[in-house]
Amino acid sequence: MRSKEDLMSLLLTLVIALGLIAGCTPGVTPAAMPVPPTATPVQPTSTVLASTATPEGDSPLGPGVIKEVLTTVPEIPEDWVLVYEKTYAYRDEEGHLVTVREAEYREPPTVAEIMDYGEELSFEICGESTTWERPAEQEQNANWWSSGRYAGGDEEVIKYPWIHNFFVVYGSASGEYDITNLSGLWTLPGNVRAKCFEPERHDAILKLQTAEVWVLLHKVKTIKRVGTYYVIVVKPTEKGVQFVQFPRPECQLPLTLYFVTEEGQEIERIVEAESRYWPYPQLIPTPQP
Repeated sequence: MRSKEDLMSLLLTLVIALGLIAGCTPGVTPAAMPVPPTATPVQPTSTVLASTATPEGDSPLGPGVIKEVLTTVPEIPEDWVLVYEKTYAYRDEEGHLVTVREAEYREPPTVAEIMDYGEELSFEICGESTTWERPAEQEQNANWWSSGRYAGGDEEVIKYPWIHNFFVVYGSASGEYDITNLSGLWTLPGNVRAKCFEPERHDAILKLQTAEVWVLLHKVKTIKRVGTYYVIVVKPTEKGVQFVQFPRPECQLPLTLYFVTEEGQEIERIVEAESRYWPYPQLIPTPQP
């Protein structure tokens, strides 16, 4: 149960200078994600941080609105989620054009909040086997762990795919080759993922427009998101694997994916910014000065 102070921090609206914080509306608006009934919004504030002398622009503000001048950029917790933004321009009392970016941030949502208020996404299974199961460990060791490119390698890295059932791939042949070999998926027929390799699909994966997850020994039921936070509801199976594709946010940012049971119990969490398979370190947000 969150404290009153935590609940009040769920909604904070800031108006900051255009360009001071890298902006991207990650696929959700306040209308798509209602404020939880228990949350108490903080009154929005409007702050002028910068102005220009260009002649265009009209104030969207009504009469009597007081603008506060802020000399330092407000500190926003690094893990808070941007859920809404807009930019506009208006003239100040001296006739200068002021350009403002308004941004609304929320504390990272919980699994329960994503399941309750998140946007439900369509997804497509581009490949599937209902009969696949991991080979015997002795067979896995003989074929991969103790031979070829993996012999003598870091055991933690080599055996990671063997003890995990959920992976995100990014269109890299080398990365997918390693996961396939080390997870036991090398026993699958080669044509199972044929649809996943279609040019338009593959291009969308490379451009971070579409996400592809490999789900071993589970079946995907539903997917919901709030910003860059996703909940993927799965049901365990004795055998099988699914290759599932679904939309990423418009902004190219790493996701946090929770794989949970139908009751909402977390099975596994993938934080792309911390994942050994995330190939774009330049896209990981850095704290603002």
